[in-house]
Amino acid sequence: MLVLPLVSACLSFSAVAHWSHPLPRPHAHAAQLPSQRLARPPTASLTTTLVPAAGACLANVMFFSGAPEVMKKRAEGELGDFNPLPMPIIFGTTLGWFIYSLLTRDVFVAIANAPGLLLSLWYVTTTIKLAEPPLARRLEGLTLLVAAIHAFAGIASAFLLRSHAATVQLYGLLCNAILMVYYSAPLSSLAKVVRTRSAASIYLPTVAVNCLNGLFWSMYAMAINDRYLLVPNAIGVALATVQAALCFVCRS
Repeated sequence: MLVLPLVSACLSFSAVAHWSHPLPRPHAHAAQLPSQRLARPPTASLTTTLVPAAGACLANVMFFSGAPEVMKKRAEGELGDFNPLPMPIIFGTTLGWFIYSLLTRDVFVAIANAPGLLLSLWYVTTTIKLAEPPLARRLEGLTLLVAAIHAFAGIASAFLLRSHAATVQLYGLLCNAILMVYYSAPLSSLAKVVRTRSAASIYLPTVAVNCLNGLFWSMYAMAINDRYLLVPNAIGVALATVQAALCFVCRS
């Protein structure tokens, strides 16, 4: 399996980029970083401590929620009707945000994504073994594509970009782009709900957790002035809100 060496290459490239462009001192380069926070707020508050801590806990609960089903399919020796295609996207998302957390030295984002990165890699390798050959090839191709994108981003950070701010911007945009792909699945589901006038496919407790998680991270992002963290989580809150509304409007 080529995933593991590719992951190692991605992380190595990112480490090179990180240490090649150390964090600038705020007083010397403040004018060069208009789009990204320079440092943590001077005084801690609920929105910069407890709120992101709660968000990190919820994020990990969401990542671990898929483990029982994957373990069950592993014991059965087949996937059945389980859809593994989102797994490579989750891998790419968590890898991107983990690298972003190292670049910005954000412990909350790191804690929220490091377990998910390891879990998603296990999800991918497990489901590839259990999938039928055509589906397994799709999973392999999608995983390699995501890993290759991160590898190229690492190369660009290490050898092409001239500043730490540019590297942060690259990974912020990359993480948002991958999340947009991930959000395409809920959007297609919402279209089906509206078309059939049935919300049977929407599980309200999961929607509530997603909404709360996105709300926590949106509050934190606004508190530290991080637009790359704010945009995808605000979109997540909006999608969860629409899903919750449809649960009541389109009851079966």
